[in-house]
Amino acid sequence: MNRTLFKSLVSSLPLLCLPMLLTPVEAEACGGTFCDGGGAPVPAPVQSMPVDQTGENILFHIGEGTVEAHIQIQYDPDSGAQAFGWVIPVQSPTVPDFSVGSQLFFDAVLAGSVPSYGVAPTSDICGDDGGGDFGGDEGGGSGTSGADTAGDGDGDNGEPDIVLKQTVGAFEITVLDGGTVEGVMQWLGDNGYEQDASAEPILASYLERDFMFVAMRLANKPGVDELHPVVIRYSGVEPCVPITLTRIAAVEDMDIRTFFLGQARTVPVNYRHVLVNPLKLDWFNFAGNYKEVISMAVDAQQADGNAFVTEYAGPSNVIQTATFLNPAWDAAPIAALGTSPVGIYELLQGQTLMSCDPEWDSVCVFGNALLGPLISQYIPVPDGLTGPEFYSCLSCYEAQIDLLAWNADEFASAFDERIVKPAVSAAALVTDNPFLTRMYTTISPAEMNE
Repeated sequence: MNRTLFKSLVSSLPLLCLPMLLTPVEAEACGGTFCDGGGAPVPAPVQSMPVDQTGENILFHIGEGTVEAHIQIQYDPDSGAQAFGWVIPVQSPTVPDFSVGSQLFFDAVLAGSVPSYGVAPTSDICGDDGGGDFGGDEGGGSGTSGADTAGDGDGDNGEPDIVLKQTVGAFEITVLDGGTVEGVMQWLGDNGYEQDASAEPILASYLERDFMFVAMRLANKPGVDELHPVVIRYSGVEPCVPITLTRIAAVEDMDIRTFFLGQARTVPVNYRHVLVNPLKLDWFNFAGNYKEVISMAVDAQQADGNAFVTEYAGPSNVIQTATFLNPAWDAAPIAALGTSPVGIYELLQGQTLMSCDPEWDSVCVFGNALLGPLISQYIPVPDGLTGPEFYSCLSCYEAQIDLLAWNADEFASAFDERIVKPAVSAAALVTDNPFLTRMYTTISPAEMNE
């Protein structure tokens, strides 16, 4: 089926018993990257792709008949990440729903569940029967965050129909249904997605199974500082990691981390589950060779590059919600500013989202990376001034404010969509789901066939 599937285990059962699994339903979200080729039609020569897809972090939650996937794509900053397109096949009886995700949420999930390795020195005093432990827990060893606290161990003329078109944060999203592979490729080419001949048979296999395609690209060529995770909700109970189409722009030994928030531990179904060999880790350098050891494990005999290691399986309260949600964040006071942005700095400063010190800083500091691009768009800095000078005293430069760029309602709406709502939704997800599973693999394009 060219996908990577996962299922949830009832946390009270040991892995040696038959696990209680969710009833499988065919619902998938698997994607690949298509770089921006400036709208070249399909017959144009295939060009080399300038964007390397260097990693994926995906967090899933399985609800009542719905899968929610938070997707973060990482790119090499030197490879032109602002010019990319992404195509995701989705099999669902209804059109998926999309919203802006939270990068701060991903940061908190990653930080809370990261494995740690090191040594703890101990000392023995000769002749002292008590042993004399001065350095830490006896035996050194690791403090891996992956302790399993639950105790369970392991159209016509081939053209596709456009069934949805919307802007979600910094992305333009179009959902295509039906058509032929030639028609889909033609649509991608006509709409600025670079073509890759290797994608055709993969797209054709999905069309044969009545998949829809989600085509996603950055709107209006924003900068890489505007990249943000995207949340996709689709009907079904089966999560799937983008693998097959991912190989179009993947690098060797690409990192993939999957996270699952739910009521119990999650395990892979059609991939192997492997363990790390602790004797291979460089304990004295905090497992600096960790990725190499993981690659050895997933490339071992019988795993053959298609396997995951569980890095954490335990309570979800390791995710610190206070790091990505502040109850003070509120768009309403921004909308109330009306025809002038004077006062917005004080509002955002009070919400701990913006700080500008003209005496020491050349740029302002933002508590959310997506706020800076919004400020620049709706309140551009006049020529001859620095950001900290201008924003920290808008009333001082009121005559130089570009009032044509300012729109309080639009700013407040974008602020709510990109900053407030994603954080509130993510915090509720953590609160409502007590168990977090984190799995990791490295995989190369030649292995992306399952």
